[in-house]
Amino acid sequence: MNDVTNGKTGIDYTLRRSAFNKYTGEGVNCCGANIDKEPVQLSGQIYLFPFNVEKKSYQVFNSTTGKAYETKFVGEEVVNGLPVYKFQQTVPPTKTETLTAPGDVIGLEDSGEVQVDRVYDGVNTYWIEPVSGSPVKQEQQRHEVLKTQDGVERSVAFVATAKMTPETVSDLVESAKEAKSQITLLKTTIPLVLLVVGLVCVVAGAVLTARRRPA
Repeated sequence: MNDVTNGKTGIDYTLRRSAFNKYTGEGVNCCGANIDKEPVQLSGQIYLFPFNVEKKSYQVFNSTTGKAYETKFVGEEVVNGLPVYKFQQTVPPTKTETLTAPGDVIGLEDSGEVQVDRVYDGVNTYWIEPVSGSPVKQEQQRHEVLKTQDGVERSVAFVATAKMTPETVSDLVESAKEAKSQITLLKTTIPLVLLVVGLVCVVAGAVLTARRRPA
């Protein structure tokens, strides 16, 4: 994640290794799946939604917490001329790691170093092309705080709304359009052409048979 507004790079990023079913988009636990080299159990949609997305809730994997959460269908929109479905996921406050920090940094004077939990919650929004299940846009509202072991919030760690750049959205829309066209070709156009060719062959065969039949 980069801060393009203020020209800062590397604000937040994760290194992921994961596998998923190419038809359903659901995570598959194999091949050393991990986040930042920590093993993880995958579940829900990983990078893609299934073909022919429905207007219903899906479980979508969240890489920050390493869990999948319900992601609700909230409406239809158009992104760069492409009709899409909009889904929204709410992640409840979840501990993501335990750190050691100087007490005075988080407002605890004369306490030396203390253990704090980093707690994340957020709202993630996805815009999905329904035929191919391809994502074309994403937005993350992130809220992370540091809490001491007594559960008291001591400091804000990170608060931001992250959006894809227009260039990224444009590239994803073009990829989704291509995927949609290929699927339509395989599911509709080619079978229809084969049906027509088959009917022509049947008619031609019937005509030839009739011509050869003795009077």
